[in-house]
Amino acid sequence: MIFERRRYTTKPGKLADFMALQNARGFDGPSAGFLSRLIGYFVTLTGPVDQVFHLYRYDDHADWVDKLHGMYDIEALGFYFTGARAALAGQDTDFFQSSPIAALDPLWSDGSDWLPDISHSLWDITKQPDLVVEETEIWMRPGGLPVFWDAMDRFGLKATAPLRQDTLATWFAMTGRLHRVLTYRIFPSIAERDAAHAKAAESPAMASFEEATEAATVSRTTTLLRPVKVPEMSPLFRL
Repeated sequence: MIFERRRYTTKPGKLADFMALQNARGFDGPSAGFLSRLIGYFVTLTGPVDQVFHLYRYDDHADWVDKLHGMYDIEALGFYFTGARAALAGQDTDFFQSSPIAALDPLWSDGSDWLPDISHSLWDITKQPDLVVEETEIWMRPGGLPVFWDAMDRFGLKATAPLRQDTLATWFAMTGRLHRVLTYRIFPSIAERDAAHAKAAESPAMASFEEATEAATVSRTTTLLRPVKVPEMSPLFRL
């Protein structure tokens, strides 16, 4: 299986228009195919403003083409594509594969395969209204991925235990700039996220992990996200 991350950046002041178009397009009929592969829509709390993340899981590239590309020829959806393109300042898409360490990708490993049509929601926003999703993107030097996975297996799983109570996914890049690791973790609030990071930083295992990966790591970025509060756009979450 493969995973897609889409990042849509709207023109200033056009985010609400772009989101309204998602509702106007609808969530059944022509949209049902690709929405059956949806992990979630998210808006940024940090990093670029006016940005929406879409995450999807597909069987393979052929499944992506089948579920998505047929929509472009549907005349009734012309208003959506015209309106969305007018609202956007940019879009980028990347494809990823699942982590080779099952504990880092619990929803899509060891026989697990979370999909909105066959699985239930996992997090209840009605009970955690301040819930945040943390995306961490680590850029490795060429050849650095085996070093990263080895260090994660030896030290990182223990080091990151305070952060992994609600791990959504860990993937590595198939397209664009390679040698990248993408991790999504869920926290009840920003304050609890900060506390978990502080606890992880105190661990001797974290010092060992950082030392083992230092030479292979180029940079690391973090973006905080919130699920869009529309049930069809956030099937992982109970709204």
